[in-house]
Parts: sequence; C-alpha cells; structure tokens
Amino acid sequence: MSCTYKIHAFKKDFVVVFDETFIVFSGNTRTITTCSIIELPERKIYCGGSVFNPHDHQDKWIGRRWAFKRAVYFMWIIWTDLKKESCAYAPFWQMFRLALGRNNSYLKERSNKENG
Repeated sequence: MSCTYKIHAFKKDFVVVFDETFIVFSGNTRTITTCSIIELPERKIYCGGSVFNPHDHQDKWIGRRWAFKRAVYFMWIIWTDLKKESCAYAPFWQMFRLALGRNNSYLKERSNKENG
C-alpha cells in the first residue's frame, strides 16, 4: 500500500511516496519500505529504503522514517555535489523532517496508529 504526501521545503514543492512490500526469504517474512521524494516541477526522484524483520518489533513508521531519512540523505549528497545547497546534513534533514511533520494527512495517519 502506498501513501503520498505533499511537502514544502527549501522554497520548493515535493511529493513524498511511501510503499511497503512483503517478501519471504528463507522462510522469514521481511518488509521492504521504499520512500521516493519527487522534486517539483523538475520531477527529479530521490529514493531510499529500509528492510526489517517483523521479529525486530519495529512498525511501519520506523521503516518509513529510515527510508525517508535515506532518501533525504541521497538528495543532500546530490545537491551538495551540484552546489545546489551548501548546508550541513543535520539542518538539511531537519528541514525535511519538519516539512513532513507539518503534513496534515501524515499527522492524522500517525496519530491513528498511536491511538488505536
């Protein structure tokens, strides 16, 4: 199931898409969470992912956070190399983390998970 959220950071619009895929590997079920950040209007795509075993006692929100963080890190590496942005990674990550946290749909889904 994929979830899509619009965010705004660094004076640009982005679409963040999360998707979870379940695979069976050597008798164990794993969840692969992918995050794609689409930069608008250029439609450049930056991706990150995470894999976890259900026995690790993680939920989809932890997988989404890791996938999102890796996609943002990938974007930061490219932007730094292209001289599009020159800030350190920590404030760059903070800007995107807060942008996603301001999305009402994301917050509603997250609070529904925590409340029930």
